[in-house]
Amino acid sequence: MKRNTKIVVVILAMCMVFSMAVACNVPTLKHDFAVKFDETNHWKACTQEGCDKIEEGSLAPHTLVYDSNETQHWKHCNGCEYALAKEDHIDADYNGQCDVCEHVVPVPNVQVSGTISRVKLGKTIAIEDEDDIEITLESASGIVEPEDLVINKDGTYSFYAPVGEYDLSVKSEGYVEYSAAIELLEGEPLTDKAIRLEYDLLRPS
Repeated sequence: MKRNTKIVVVILAMCMVFSMAVACNVPTLKHDFAVKFDETNHWKACTQEGCDKIEEGSLAPHTLVYDSNETQHWKHCNGCEYALAKEDHIDADYNGQCDVCEHVVPVPNVQVSGTISRVKLGKTIAIEDEDDIEITLESASGIVEPEDLVINKDGTYSFYAPVGEYDLSVKSEGYVEYSAAIELLEGEPLTDKAIRLEYDLLRPS
């Protein structure tokens, strides 16, 4: 009788183990969880063949954050590998930051060129040296230094500055300061900008 009882116990124990393994339909009771996701949520699911076990408490909605490189930005989940399509940076106000993700982006430069003439008592005075002329650009955010500035002795000049609106100031010792408002647009060089400096008859002798 005792022998039969032991046999029954062993059989019941084997059945319990078998039934637990069948429930997962895998030869082991240990789950191997990995992150899975769809367009809305992510979770941890058992990767073993035939097992659809999901780790308790692992189901959660995506938490999307921005990521970026030099030319594009995109949103990705910080809890899984789900990501939205990449998009190009946009800087509509040309402030040097992407309007969407705030990634620093270069502001395109625009060429400004033309002639500078200095006139004294009706006569044009030659420009002996580039240092005789001082060109200043001021935007709403402050002074902007002209790039690649060239001033030739024949009065022709050129420089580059970022897209934007500026107060242009041109000075030369002994002459009345020239000032004008200019707007530099992307892809539209400002050419033939004539600047005339009149001799200052009121300057102290």
